[in-house]
Amino acid sequence: MQLKVVKPVAERVLEMSSSGLTISGFEGLAEQDGRGYLFISNHRDIVLDPALMIYAIAIQGYRQVQIAVGDNLLTSPLVTQLIRANRSFIVRRNLPKKEQIEASVKLSAYIWQQVQSGQSIWIAQREGRAKDGNDVTNPALISMLYLAQRGSMFFPEFIRKMNIVPVSISYEFDPCDEMKATELRTTETSGRYQKAQGEDLLAIVQGITGFKGHIHIAFGRPLTRRFLRAKDVARELDDQIIQNYKLWPSNLLADELLHNDPAGVTAEDRERFLERIHRWKENLRPYLLRMYANPVRNKKKLAWARA
Repeated sequence: MQLKVVKPVAERVLEMSSSGLTISGFEGLAEQDGRGYLFISNHRDIVLDPALMIYAIAIQGYRQVQIAVGDNLLTSPLVTQLIRANRSFIVRRNLPKKEQIEASVKLSAYIWQQVQSGQSIWIAQREGRAKDGNDVTNPALISMLYLAQRGSMFFPEFIRKMNIVPVSISYEFDPCDEMKATELRTTETSGRYQKAQGEDLLAIVQGITGFKGHIHIAFGRPLTRRFLRAKDVARELDDQIIQNYKLWPSNLLADELLHNDPAGVTAEDRERFLERIHRWKENLRPYLLRMYANPVRNKKKLAWARA
């Protein structure tokens, strides 16, 4: 499925709706002791993030990767079967407390067993897409991963054996940016946002067909040092994802417009971004500019913290 369907479809999507994909960091990875990798990435697009991970890994000649998919996407039996055929497994959410704990332990045991047997897995750093451009790992994800092994090994050993690799996925343009900005504005002004029926499907279609500009996937360094707490692992994931995130002229120009930091981009890139801004609804522009500028702000904050 991944090699015969997903790979050629991803190639077609890249050809029709992007300016191309670049990849970095994968050359630093090598299969170790028969184990696979647990790839943990930021999350910007429902389908494209995992699909492009599959494509990036496939063109490197590496074995296929299993994909963690939230049960909110199981909209029909056909979709469910397609997800499973694509070497995906289901992450169950919003269950009653006891059932949620049981499901989490089962998921933890499955991910551990697969990685130790040489299978690699992709999972997002938190539930839901980063709609405001801030890529933040939920420490609860790390705690969940440890559930099935906490009685048999100490946390630092578990993290080392899990072979975790941070991954940064960056799009020059987000085809769903106005949909995300609408949700952000509605939440800010009314306190909540209720998704319309079929909204996730619309976001999937828009993400696939909409223009994305350049795309970059950066593989970070495996987490090998001694980590004592889930929040320490989450912080290292955040640092690497932010550091390796490739900034595009769209990010730099949004930051310039918000913070008067000269972008240093070409006149062509500037004109293209300004044209995009003029197409945005005026009441959404502040949210959209922050969405594109936040990766720049986060990278600068990280540099200041390390200085």
